[in-house]
Amino acid sequence: MGCEGSSIEENAMDFSSSLADEYMLLSDGIYSAVLTGLFHLWERDIKNLCIHLLRYNPITYRDKPVTEKDLHNYNYDKLKSILIFWGAEESIFHEVNLLRLIVNTAKHNAGPSAAELLATNSKYYNKLSILCDFSIGDFTKDDEIEVLSIDDIMYFGSVVNAFWEELGKSIYA
Repeated sequence: MGCEGSSIEENAMDFSSSLADEYMLLSDGIYSAVLTGLFHLWERDIKNLCIHLLRYNPITYRDKPVTEKDLHNYNYDKLKSILIFWGAEESIFHEVNLLRLIVNTAKHNAGPSAAELLATNSKYYNKLSILCDFSIGDFTKDDEIEVLSIDDIMYFGSVVNAFWEELGKSIYA
């Protein structure tokens, strides 16, 4: 009887551990989806702002006028350079770029964004490690494994709000 009780206890502990792992994966997935949505809304709004500004302040790229259609196909770096041309301060893009790297890493796993994220902010790289299944060799002995949390959502929400405030001040000054 003692052996059977031990087996039941081990099964219960294994099941409990499995549930905890599933919860961690689910919460990481939900938080990364919210951050992805936040970045994509920011990106859509930036493109809409550029389209609006383009109507009143036309620009050219390689001696061709930039069109609304062109703007829809522009990536982050091109949109950033256009906004800087129109008066935005480069410093306001730093934390939004971090959000972009997190989102691209969550969506595409290993790749250029993951490498840049690891080089610029290993904290968030580590937070995505479970979700993205990175190699254990990517971590140092001192790295603490954390996961995405509601605090990250709140932080990047405030980052996006601050970005829009600063962008408005610099472009419409």
